[in-house]
Amino acid sequence: MISLRRSVSELERLEALELASRDGFRSAVGASGRYAIELERRQTEQFRKHLEQLARRVGAADTPEELARVKTEFLAALADQAERAARFIEALQKKVAGSATTLSRLADEAQAGVGEDRSLQLGLGRLHSIAQDPDVTRACPELTEAVASVEASVERLREQTRTMIARLRTEVASLRTALESAREEAMRDPVSGLLNRNAVLKLIRERLSEGQTFSMLLLWISNLEYIHHRYGLRCRDDFITQLADRLRSLAGEDAAVGRWGEDRFAVIVRRPKPEAMWLSETLLEKFSSPFLIDHQGLVREVTAQIKTGVIEASPGTTEAKLLADADKLSLALGAMPGEP
Repeated sequence: MISLRRSVSELERLEALELASRDGFRSAVGASGRYAIELERRQTEQFRKHLEQLARRVGAADTPEELARVKTEFLAALADQAERAARFIEALQKKVAGSATTLSRLADEAQAGVGEDRSLQLGLGRLHSIAQDPDVTRACPELTEAVASVEASVERLREQTRTMIARLRTEVASLRTALESAREEAMRDPVSGLLNRNAVLKLIRERLSEGQTFSMLLLWISNLEYIHHRYGLRCRDDFITQLADRLRSLAGEDAAVGRWGEDRFAVIVRRPKPEAMWLSETLLEKFSSPFLIDHQGLVREVTAQIKTGVIEASPGTTEAKLLADADKLSLALGAMPGEP
């Protein structure tokens, strides 16, 4: 009798233990679904529904074999979820590492000042793509703020670059203007404003290289030294300025006028010698009218005493030959008699 009671008690104890085990297993299956890490939303929902089904099957199982099958499916589901989680974490690590690399590259380029706008744009595009990934946003919400900060920094860099480029363009334009002005001044006589001797020589070389006939008209102002001593340097310079203006006007737009020496001027024209001689006679005639200069508060009439001569450069004429002819003509003009 006692043995029978013991057997019944042991059976009841085993049944209670079996029921508790079944409840524990069902609770474990359900908890695994409820507290599953959400990787991809759709996949996670499917995993949870599968575990809910397994939990219901645990409660309904009436044989050990059925419980064993549920246990096998449960362990397989857990293993599959663990494998997906590992792949997800690995992909997430790559994305975050890629964003870190892009951020580092952008920072280096910005600091070195060598980042081209296209490179920066591509880098920001990659960051945007990564930051908008919902998986990355959940795992690293700070990345969105970092991308916004980088964008703001890049925009400031672009604005600074635009400002710098605008300033550099202004400075380059000013330097170009100054250079052109300096080049022009270097080719001009400071008193008369005409081409200086070096500029006239450069023009002669250019005309000779063209192989075309042209003429060089020389004018000697024989009384320039007298004007200097009689009225002073300021009046002499005023006289030269007026003379240069008149000479430029009479020579015409197609002529190049320069100061060949202290008291000598040159006119280069694309004409043969006979036509240039006609210009020479015109100059002699027009320069007969006096110039008005201010001397010590009084207006003085000063007449230019000029002597002219013409030499011609034909195809084949060398620079040495032309300059030798110019020197001979200059000496000949100086040897002509004249009065101040």
